[in-house]
Amino acid sequence: KSVIEWKIAPSYAEVFDKDFKKTVFETNADRSFFILSPATTQLPQRLWRTLRENAIASNAIYSRELEGKVEGKLKTGVSFSSKDRAFRTSNYSIDYIGRSENLLGNPNNILDSNNLWTPETNEGSHIVGNFQRTNQYDASSTTLAGFVSAELKFNEKWKSVVGLRFENYIVKYSGQSLGQEIFDDDELINVKDLFPSLNIIRSIDDDINLNF
Repeated sequence: KSVIEWKIAPSYAEVFDKDFKKTVFETNADRSFFILSPATTQLPQRLWRTLRENAIASNAIYSRELEGKVEGKLKTGVSFSSKDRAFRTSNYSIDYIGRSENLLGNPNNILDSNNLWTPETNEGSHIVGNFQRTNQYDASSTTLAGFVSAELKFNEKWKSVVGLRFENYIVKYSGQSLGQEIFDDDELINVKDLFPSLNIIRSIDDDINLNF
């Protein structure tokens, strides 16, 4: 008797992190003033993060019952899985020109329309920084595998399972490192491995087996 089984399982995921906000005011023991001090507390920040991922997992397995002097089952098959991931961030810092005491230690006042910088006053909150390439990346990984295995029953006391599996794992990356090295769908990992296995089983009784 022969059986062919196959499965394909695609998936798609999106993660949108909420608007992260961080504002730290410098003050004294009496809490009589609150100021923005980039040198000691960093600037107020707002951060958005987005992750999108496509994935697929699939396999096909052929199995055949063995009959004769040695009974058992022969299996062979292949599997393929892949993931494609895109990660993006938008990170903004907010500086303040003028007397930040006027914000009264309230983070909500930083982007109040009355406290935004204008050319006329040259005072208020404004965005600083630029696009951060090191915080954006695209990556993909694939795994291709094939295997063959046999479950052999020599008699009522002795059985064996022998197999061999091959795997090829590949990772590609697009982005930029902190050292300004640029990657454009570069292959970072390409590993091929063989995994042999051998298991011998000695049946003592219906409840006890010895594995070698």
